[in-house]
Amino acid sequence: MPEINFKKEGANDEHYKLTITEDIDQEYKFEAAQLSAQIDVTDESSGIIEPIAFMHYSRNYKKIIMGTQQGLIGLLAVEAEALNEDEEPEEEHKEEKETKVLETPFVELGRFHTKKLNGIRELGSTTQLITISDDKTAAIWEATSFSQLARLSFFSRPTALDVSTDGRVAFIGTEKGVMRVFDVSNRAFPRLLKIYRFFESETMSINQIKCSHDGRFVIVSSPECESVFILSQRPEDDFEVYGFVTLEGYINSSAFAVHDGKLKVVAVLSNSTLAAFTIPVDDFNSKKIVGNVKESLPEEDIHPVYRKIDKGASLVLPNIFNGDVYVTGEDKLLKKYDFPQDHFSKLDMKKAPLPPSEEHKSHDIGTNCYHLSNEVKFLVTGGKDGNFILRNLNNVAQSNEIKGHAVFSGGITALTFSNTRSTLYTAGGDGAFFAWTVGSKPNPNHPLQLDKGEDEAIDRIEQIDDLPQSEIRPFREILEEQFHKQQASRKERFREEVMQELGVIRTKLNELLQENEKVTEIEKLERDEFVIDVERSEKVNQEGENICEEIRREAEKTTLKLELLRERVQQSTWDKMEVQNKAVRSVKGDMLVFNYAVRKRDPQEQRRLNQVIAFRRNELREKLKRIETKISEVLDEKDFSRFKEGYVMNRVASKPIYEEDQSIQEAAASFAAKDAEKKSKKAQEEKKIAQAGAGPQAQAPGKRMPTLKITKGKLGAKTKKADGGDDSKNAQASKMQQRDIKGMEEMYWTVKYQIDQLDEIKKKLESPNIWDLIYEAYELYSNPHKRMQIELLREVIFELKRDYNKEFDSLERFKEDQIFLIKEKNELIKELLTNLKTEDDLFEPDTHILENPDHIFDVKESDVKVEKYLTKEERARLDEERRKQEERERAMQGDNVGQRGLKTMMGGTELNLKKDSNMVQAELVREDWMNKPVEQMNEEEKYKFKEFLQKEKEFKDKQRKAWEQDLKKIKSEIIEIQLRFEERISTLFKKKLFFDVRIMEQELAIIRLTIILHDAKETLVDEKKYLEEKNKLELELKQREEELSLYYATVADYERRVESNRAIQEQDKEIRRMFNDVPNKNQLLNFVRQGRAKKPTVPGGAEATPRELELLSKVVAADPFSAFDKENVKNIIKEEDEKESYSFEKDNIGGLTEEDFEKLVEERQLRIKFEKEKQKCATLLQKIKDHQTHLESIRGDIEQKYQAAFTAHKKTAERVHKLKYNFEVIVYLKQGQVEVPQLPVATDYKDAILVQRKVIEEQNKEIMKRGDAKVDKMEKISEFKTFLRKVRYQKKKLDLEILDFEERAKDVQMYRVTKQTQEIIQGKHQKKDEEDKKRLENQIRQLDENVQKRIKTINETKKKLKKEIQDKLRENEQLETKARQLQQNVDQRKQIMGLKSKTGDDGGAQDPVKKLKEVAHKRKLMDIVKQQTEEIEFLRDELDRLRAKTFPSFAHLHNKPEYPDE
Repeated sequence: MPEINFKKEGANDEHYKLTITEDIDQEYKFEAAQLSAQIDVTDESSGIIEPIAFMHYSRNYKKIIMGTQQGLIGLLAVEAEALNEDEEPEEEHKEEKETKVLETPFVELGRFHTKKLNGIRELGSTTQLITISDDKTAAIWEATSFSQLARLSFFSRPTALDVSTDGRVAFIGTEKGVMRVFDVSNRAFPRLLKIYRFFESETMSINQIKCSHDGRFVIVSSPECESVFILSQRPEDDFEVYGFVTLEGYINSSAFAVHDGKLKVVAVLSNSTLAAFTIPVDDFNSKKIVGNVKESLPEEDIHPVYRKIDKGASLVLPNIFNGDVYVTGEDKLLKKYDFPQDHFSKLDMKKAPLPPSEEHKSHDIGTNCYHLSNEVKFLVTGGKDGNFILRNLNNVAQSNEIKGHAVFSGGITALTFSNTRSTLYTAGGDGAFFAWTVGSKPNPNHPLQLDKGEDEAIDRIEQIDDLPQSEIRPFREILEEQFHKQQASRKERFREEVMQELGVIRTKLNELLQENEKVTEIEKLERDEFVIDVERSEKVNQEGENICEEIRREAEKTTLKLELLRERVQQSTWDKMEVQNKAVRSVKGDMLVFNYAVRKRDPQEQRRLNQVIAFRRNELREKLKRIETKISEVLDEKDFSRFKEGYVMNRVASKPIYEEDQSIQEAAASFAAKDAEKKSKKAQEEKKIAQAGAGPQAQAPGKRMPTLKITKGKLGAKTKKADGGDDSKNAQASKMQQRDIKGMEEMYWTVKYQIDQLDEIKKKLESPNIWDLIYEAYELYSNPHKRMQIELLREVIFELKRDYNKEFDSLERFKEDQIFLIKEKNELIKELLTNLKTEDDLFEPDTHILENPDHIFDVKESDVKVEKYLTKEERARLDEERRKQEERERAMQGDNVGQRGLKTMMGGTELNLKKDSNMVQAELVREDWMNKPVEQMNEEEKYKFKEFLQKEKEFKDKQRKAWEQDLKKIKSEIIEIQLRFEERISTLFKKKLFFDVRIMEQELAIIRLTIILHDAKETLVDEKKYLEEKNKLELELKQREEELSLYYATVADYERRVESNRAIQEQDKEIRRMFNDVPNKNQLLNFVRQGRAKKPTVPGGAEATPRELELLSKVVAADPFSAFDKENVKNIIKEEDEKESYSFEKDNIGGLTEEDFEKLVEERQLRIKFEKEKQKCATLLQKIKDHQTHLESIRGDIEQKYQAAFTAHKKTAERVHKLKYNFEVIVYLKQGQVEVPQLPVATDYKDAILVQRKVIEEQNKEIMKRGDAKVDKMEKISEFKTFLRKVRYQKKKLDLEILDFEERAKDVQMYRVTKQTQEIIQGKHQKKDEEDKKRLENQIRQLDENVQKRIKTINETKKKLKKEIQDKLRENEQLETKARQLQQNVDQRKQIMGLKSKTGDDGGAQDPVKKLKEVAHKRKLMDIVKQQTEEIEFLRDELDRLRAKTFPSFAHLHNKPEYPDE
């Protein structure tokens, strides 16, 4: 594309450069920038970058017209150049296309909107307009020339617009909930005055901004909020926000209205209500309620009223003078409602609303917008269908609908009346707006500007800069901050006044207190009695008592309400359960085992079950009689099965036996035996190898070889000494874990059924179990049997749950016993730990909240969040109870005979220890002389005292060992208790899974039976439906065939009539008879058939003729059928134009007389009439045939539907017959024996069959036999085909060689011998080839030398690295040895330093951590230097290689001639 330098029109020395490019997406872009150095580049006019939306040449290819996505349309006078096709291939090889610089003026035609318009308003009484669009812009236009005066850009899409009554201020709302106030007094340079953000959320958009007709107020609303914000319209008030009103629903639409002489706001809410409230004008003027931004305006000031209306209302159209309210919405009707009068609490939302007083048809698709004329005489609405409807408010029923905009772009999106003229402006979704003249006052030809008078109020408001959404603060925060700043000084003054008053009161009170201290004791008052105002004190106390009494009553009501709610919830949930759901937790672990929650069966359900059981017992008795009398059953199960299959569910009607499956244990034992056998073989082999390797260097018997054991650890880290107690704990824990895992692996149960004999079945019928009454698999062939089986299986599920719950209750009781034992053992452990004067962790069994389901009815003190108030009497009583409890605890901790006796009886060590103590005390008697100091004793006394101390120490050691042994024993007993319980809970946990499977099996059987019954019922309904549909279609098909037969007869009769019409032939005969004397009769016949006159031309071309104007004058424009009348006028004019006219002087033929010529013309007119009748008959006949074809297609559709209904009825009838005797059998399938493809969710086995293993094996043998034979044949065929392919290949190769030789011979014969060819033939080219060969050999040799050098260098580097690795390994070993020695020295020095009592520290010593960091840093730098050195060496080698590879080339590039053809 070209680069163009041009001079803009109207500019003196300002040159511009326009560069046009085409990107890979074929989108044209241009960049226009000033070339003058005197212009500031930061100015908006200095440069623009806008993508081109379209660009094309004019018809004469002398101008380029282009438009951008931002709405700019420009014109360039650049003439197109012819394309030179010869130079096209040369241009393809160029990297860059040629750029042409041209000097041309750039003409801007204007800027326009590119997306949907959302609002349009006229600015006062001028001819200027303002519009907003989805392209995030607003524009000010001159209506007389439709030129753009100014353009505003926004950060988000503008959605609402209105202007003040004087046209000086524009209010624009956006989709982000932000409203901006612009001063548009200067149309070319609007100023931004205010920014308001009404909503916290950015998703709430402003859809309505309305200015009152009196020029005082503005309302703002959103369809996602229930508040209407009210602010001033006047700049004198600085566009102040008065407040907001919260209604009872989201606001779809709002507008001003006048009712009862007051200014009000009417709104349509999302809950299908019409709301209205009064604007408190007087309060706003007096600033009485202005400034409250936290709460809605009070109801006593705004008086909100409501009225229920039809659903779907989205737009309200109030009359601002008489109070009429019109509403439109989804029902496409314009409805008039009476003004709302009721409070919202009086509305009954369940009842239908009262009908509207008037209803009128509105837009077919929906209404987008509306507007009232300035004098409130006309109402106009714009719809999504692109039409606008103009109504006179004096007669709303009459309307005039006019097509305005396209439907596909959204129709009319905004419209407005002119304030002073009969002009209507409409805007559409295509970005265009039109001006319509709807009266006698059209727009003037010259612009009307705003009066130049200065508005001091609006000029006082300074212009502000626009801000993005994230930087705009909500208006409530701004107003609150301003309010607090204004009230700060008043608060400070009020605080100072209050503090002064309090100071005076404090001084007086201190004086009274000092005076009270000086009086006598009788006259002295207590502090509680020292009240200044006794009456007020009593009044305050009484008020407090009243408030407390009210709180008590409210608390009692709340308590009763909660208790009632608790009882109802308990009745609907807890009381309906026979067994509550609860769990048992492992004493040490997180395992939870739940029971089954069993619901109570209602009396009706229990009665139905008893009836089914009684019926089933009678049925079984009858069955036993038939068996005894050998009477065959209706359905003999031997036809389906010869024995009782174990893989069929509920195959036998008896209670199953759950036995432990020993197969897993047997498999584990076999695996263990094989493992032991492998180990023994391995040991024998090792022994043989050891015996074979015995020699002079073999190990001597009894001598142990030194071994090296490497342990993982950190250098210098201390190793914790193994504790014997930890080993015992770990051993016990591993023991418990092993037993637990072993039990879980071996626990499994199998289901077995016991087949009872006839006598046993008779005995069970007297007191049957529910399992004995269920139907067997092959007895469910009727629907009553299936229904009774469902009830029986439900009871089976209850029975399974009860059986499991018995084992669960047993485990629960077992846990209580084990917890009691553990607590007793813990008491003994506490006593032993006290004697040993040590501490240890006691094992406390874990509990869970689900183990006690009744806890939900217990109210704990922690559940009550409110602190309980206690009176003096209650506090005294609680203190007394606490004191007695402490005394009891002290008494229990003392020497209690009962406790000691209980401990001794329960296996305590108190009695044994006492016996040992008595025995030692009998031997060890501390005499009185032993209490004196050792220095005063003689030698004998010292010896005896020493012997006494030795015996006393031995006794204490013995006693301590006994205590430790008892402690270990008790702990092991606790662990054994844990193990027993863990085994039992693990067993029950695994059994719970087993019972879950059994219950789910029965539930599956119930579901399948229910589906079968439902399927049979639905199939009967479908059969009846298809039968009715078939009969109906059969009758309709018969009627259509009768109608078609009638049409066939009519068409045949009409065709015969048309063919038998001989009027034209008779006319030809009559003409020959009439003009028998004329010699050239064919000329006359041709005149009658074709005519000779030409159709007269209409003067004036496309202009209407006087005749046409005459006929059109009779058409009424307001007539809704005027279009048909105009079409009729056109047909009349066309017939008159086509009418033939003849003149005797000009058109006479054959020398006819005037009278004969008149007769001939009459025959011509008659022929025209015949031809028209014939054409009319042909058209009518074709219409009849078309209708006949239509009837045939309808008949075909009906016949197709009839065939479909017939087929569906047939299939349904067959299925009904099949389901009458059909029943299902649930089969257990093992993995690996199912050949049905498995689906991701649930596999359907309804089309599957069960096949015996023997049949499958026989079929497999036969398949393998046939497969082997087929493989042999295929191998032979493959070998033959391979040989045949080789022969064909050889033949093809020989044919191609012959062809190649022939072509070579032709090439030699046709070859043109040149000088170069002669040199080649003579062998002179060999010298050049040898030079090339030598050059390539030198290059190869040099490359080999470089490669050898590189290999040598790499090998040397490798040797150096290996040597360095060995040195480092040796150095690491030395450093590790040295580190261990240093660590030992450090440990010794630490012990020595620990023994010393010096508190000072050597501050001059160097920090070892810092030194270690320096060493590590230096080491890291050395590694980096070494790595970089290696990289430099590698790069040098690579450079040498590339130098050797790239030899210089001296080939000359011959320039192509510019004109090769010359």
